[in-house]
Formats: sequence, structure tokens, C-alpha cells
Amino acid sequence: MLVSLALVALAPLARAAEACPAPKASPNEADLASAKQHMEAGVAFVRDPDGARYEEAYPEFRKAYELSGSLNALQNLGTCAMKLELDGEAISCFRRFLTKKGADIDPQDKAQVEKDLGALDSSVAWVTFSSDRPNVRVVDVRTPRRGQVVRSTYTIGLEVMTLGVHPGSHEVVASADGFPDVKWTIEIANGSKHNKEFVFEPNTPMTPLDKPPLPKDPVVTPPDDGEPKDGAVTPPGADKPPVVEQDTSRPIPVYVYVAGAGTLAAGAVGGVFAGLASSKGSEYEADLRGRAPLHVQEEARDDIKTKNLIADVMFGVAGAGAVTTVVLFLMRPEATVDGTAEATTASGFGRDWTVAPFVGQEASGVSLFAAF
Repeated sequence: MLVSLALVALAPLARAAEACPAPKASPNEADLASAKQHMEAGVAFVRDPDGARYEEAYPEFRKAYELSGSLNALQNLGTCAMKLELDGEAISCFRRFLTKKGADIDPQDKAQVEKDLGALDSSVAWVTFSSDRPNVRVVDVRTPRRGQVVRSTYTIGLEVMTLGVHPGSHEVVASADGFPDVKWTIEIANGSKHNKEFVFEPNTPMTPLDKPPLPKDPVVTPPDDGEPKDGAVTPPGADKPPVVEQDTSRPIPVYVYVAGAGTLAAGAVGGVFAGLASSKGSEYEADLRGRAPLHVQEEARDDIKTKNLIADVMFGVAGAGAVTTVVLFLMRPEATVDGTAEATTASGFGRDWTVAPFVGQEASGVSLFAAF
């Protein structure tokens, strides 16, 4: 009972920074038109040819959902939040999406959202922040073992704020005007719960009117969904947004290395035979030409021609291989979320590649085959 009373007392001053936003109760035509524009901008950012730009797409989808309640915008908002490691908000948005869609949800969409939601639920950690100053800027930098550093920014104050964060090594820096920064470094494990109060005025006592004290062993709960009571309104004519599941990385596939190695090998073999032909030519001019029997001279000339031909063929294979290697490198596919590489449909090439060098009497080179 004492725990329940403490939670009730703190509830008015607690907020979940990453709770999914509530949509407008009664959007008008202007709201729907503006929401459609934000939706199209978000989709454009996700479909950027240089890679999905989730940071720019996130506020567009958020605004589109707030103005209209579009469930398409809600799904994409959850995906962007997940990509930006705003795990608490992503969980809230995905749960609301599943609830609102109900039986109307596409089976493929349902399976993907449930998969993402399950991964988030199994790894998310909950951190409660508070401070003795209002308008405190908090920068959370997570350094993964592999990949790029992830940076998230929040604004906290006297109230308690609960965030769902990604596990890993975190360095949190809190800044308030007129005071030195306060740093907090922590290793956050899957499913763990933490509390951190940033104190900028340790010598100034706080009264109950300024800020309620945290309980010694506070109960940290995930943020509320903030479920709106009014039904969602889908903008008329809004196209279904893309499935924003691609990663921005472009790993170099094995076949690029294979093509490069074949190119180097062909060039090396060509160089060897060119050297042998040159050496044999020198010997022919110095010792055989005009001195040895005719059949010996003919055999020497044939041998020199053969070596020159082999050298020319291998140099041709090396040149074609170099072009093939460059093409394969430039057209390499992007990586998907699970780390596997898929060929992009925009390039017009298929998924399976076969590289085969060939040598003929009149031509040589490398063949490149794509299976669609």
C-alpha cells in the first residue's frame, strides 16, 4: 500500500519522454492536407538514393500522425524510432499500431511489427532521469562494439522522466546554463532498470515545493502508451508507406574480392609469359637467327609467338577483370536489417551473380551473369 501511495504522489510530476504521441481528436481538411505533405516528405527521406535518412524522416512521420492519426504514419514512426534507438517510443508506437489495426492488419505487416516488437521487448532497458534544475539538456552517446556511435538528445527537468534505451556502453552528459556539465558513464544490460538524478546545486537544499524526492528504491515502469480515446483518422488517398527496413551500410561481397583476385592472377601470368617471350626473343637474335638450322629457328619463333599470345590473352583477361571488379563494386547490394545482403531492385540486376573468364582464338575476357 505504501508503494501504491508513492506512485500516486509522483504520477503528476512524472512523464515518459518516449511515449508515442497522441493524434488530434478531430482533424479538419487542412490538417489532413498538411499531414499528407509530412507523410510524403518522410517517405522521401526513407527512400533517399544515398540511404534511408531516419533522423529527418522521424519528425515528418511524427507530425503526420499527430495531425491525422494515420496508422501508416504510426507504423513508420515506430520503425524510425527503432532505427534511432528510441526503444521506448518504438515499443509504444508498435503496440498502438497492432491495437488500432486489429483484424484489418496485413499479415506481412503484422508479422514484421510483432518481430520488431519482440526484439525490442527482450532487450530494452529502462532509465529514470531527474534533475534539480529545469530545462536540462541530456546527450546520451552509446558506443556499440561494432558499428557507428549512436547519439540521442533529451530535455529533462524537475520531473521524473522514464526512457526506454538500448543496452550497451552509455556516456550521458547533462548540461544546464551557468553550471559545469555533469557526466554519467554506465554499462546498461538487457532488461535492466536504472535511476539517475543530475545535481547541479549540491549545496542548495530542495524543498518539497521545488521537487518531490525520489523513493529510495523506486519502481521503474515502462512508459504508458498514452492511447488516444478518439479513433484514428487515415488521410484520404494516402499511399501505403514503404517498408523502411533497409540499412545504410553497403558491405563488399565475396564475389568482388574473387573478381579482384582473378584480375591480379591474370595480370601476373601475363607478366610471366611476356618476360619469357622477351628472354626467348633475345636468345633468338643473339644465338639462333641466321646461325642455326631453319627448323630450329622456326621452332624458336613459334615458341616466342606462343608465349606472346598467352601474355596478350592474360593481359586481356586482366583488363576485363578489372572492369568487372569495378562494376561489381559499384553495383554491390545494400545490407538488410538482419545483416544479409540483397541486390537492389533499382539497379535492374538480380540476386545471383556468376563471374567466368573466357579465352578464345579471337577474343578473351570475363563473363558476368545475373539470375533474376
